[in-house]
Amino acid sequence: GDGYAFRPTSNHEIMEAFGAARQTGRKVVLRGAGRSYGDAAIGEEAIVLDLSRMDRILNWDPKTGVIEAEGGVTLATIWRHCIEDGWWLPVVSGTMFPTIAGALAMNIHGKNHFVAGSLGEHVLEMEVLTPNGTTHTLHPEDELFNAVISSAGLLGVITRVRLQMHRVESGDLRVLPISCRNWAEQFAAFDDLIGDVQVPNPNCPDYMVSWIDAYAKGPN
Repeated sequence: GDGYAFRPTSNHEIMEAFGAARQTGRKVVLRGAGRSYGDAAIGEEAIVLDLSRMDRILNWDPKTGVIEAEGGVTLATIWRHCIEDGWWLPVVSGTMFPTIAGALAMNIHGKNHFVAGSLGEHVLEMEVLTPNGTTHTLHPEDELFNAVISSAGLLGVITRVRLQMHRVESGDLRVLPISCRNWAEQFAAFDDLIGDVQVPNPNCPDYMVSWIDAYAKGPN
């Protein structure tokens, strides 16, 4: 069946939605930009919290590269706000349209995972509103912080995030294309570019990704 959409603009309105869910005995599902795989924001006759209206950038420091934003801000909005000052998101997904809260709920990775890790590793602080009405200000050393990251929104609503951005010299990319004949060559190319723990490659690219010819056959 259909759900019931709530589009809050504040923590108070989120709590009103939680109250309505308790009164009617309905489940609550969270929806950011609707970009999750597997229909994550669908629940039969559930209350759908659509956070797209909570999309303000609250503070930006171009000297330190720290941005503070509401949970409904998209990755696209963040990088467009910061790129002219020489800062880029530390981790980006395959699309720029997810919200920052949704990206943290799923703890996205990017094409630089081998050096940068996942997005949650770059969060300095986040505010989480739990269904009992408590607002938690969490930091990486807090146990609840690590529980909320990757929780798919099941523990509460990420309403505010402070994120450390990544310094860049340009919005352009210098690309090194490498053609590989098979899986073995592909993995070998990655290993050569990365190096190893003891002797990392100083010329390793910031990002690495490969595409596969799905029509090739046999050893190729």
